[in-house]
Amino acid sequence: MTRRFSLALLALAGFAPAAHAATIDLGPKDHVAVFFSTTDEAVLTTVGHYLTQSLTRDGYAAGDLKGVTLQADGHVAAEITGEAGRRMQAAFAWFLPAGQKALDATDAIRKAGGWQPTWSFFLPLGLAMTRNVSVELLHFPPDYSLTSQDYLNSTTTDRWASLLVINSADKGQTPRYQAITDIDPIAAPANAGDVFPTGPYDPYIGDMLEHWAADGGLGKPVVAFGAPVQKYVNALFKTTLKEGDAARVTLPDGVKIPLFVTEHPSAIYYEARYPDKSENFKGGMAAMNQNLTAACWQVALAGHPEQDPVAVGQSCKAYWASRFLPVCELLETSIYNRKPADAARICKEKETPSAS
Repeated sequence: MTRRFSLALLALAGFAPAAHAATIDLGPKDHVAVFFSTTDEAVLTTVGHYLTQSLTRDGYAAGDLKGVTLQADGHVAAEITGEAGRRMQAAFAWFLPAGQKALDATDAIRKAGGWQPTWSFFLPLGLAMTRNVSVELLHFPPDYSLTSQDYLNSTTTDRWASLLVINSADKGQTPRYQAITDIDPIAAPANAGDVFPTGPYDPYIGDMLEHWAADGGLGKPVVAFGAPVQKYVNALFKTTLKEGDAARVTLPDGVKIPLFVTEHPSAIYYEARYPDKSENFKGGMAAMNQNLTAACWQVALAGHPEQDPVAVGQSCKAYWASRFLPVCELLETSIYNRKPADAARICKEKETPSAS
């Protein structure tokens, strides 16, 4: 039976701490090891690693983390100073119980005999927890992201970050856009998604959305990637959104959030080729246009979430539909792996007056 966290988030007591320091009690050591997907022996190092990732991706100094220690009561505690400490303390006040719901669901799957040997429990650790400007809703993290202990280490997130930059996001700030919640917090091989159980993680996902997408009552934009996530959000919000659709929907706590549904960032690798592996230029262009439209929408709504999400989506779609050459060149270089000069020549040959 998985033991629950002590949810006490305490100021340091018994001696004078550094100014504005906060201590976050993460719970018993063995439980923290499960929560952070590591071993008892490596728990302090692993927690420190993920907290440092979160701090730097939020724009704080890595040095704001003063240490991760094992307390006399057997609990693991992290000391963080300054504004980062206050904000991380508040974030973990909701993240710990949300993650506990995911652990409870995992325990239930195991007891029912549904857990596969190639699966590993993996929460979205090391992401921007307090200064994220948008949320990305995906299906499940790849197993190699867990191995590398970097939730953003995947071809999906790398590719999407590049599309955000093309749409005017600051290259150094893309982690703040990529606060990822997977509807199945299970690190697994790429072909595993079809056999995940449906429903047990819903309470966890609801908590993640309500906290990560909320900002003083004005919801941050959420991008829902891929067919399983599209099905999930349509069931959650009682909508019938298709790929390329945007809406403003209401979370259970009443916060309204802008939502955009799009295909998975990796789908283009299949859509840009025919079954015999030859190039499907038309399919590739359609996928690239949809990707660029979604990234454009995400950047625009992250900066001004009060905007009409439908109108922004239409504007982004029209913008990229009118730019045949840059879309084509991006397809040729990033998907077909051609050199820029060759891509420019090929795209110029393919260009037509109606697409210019």
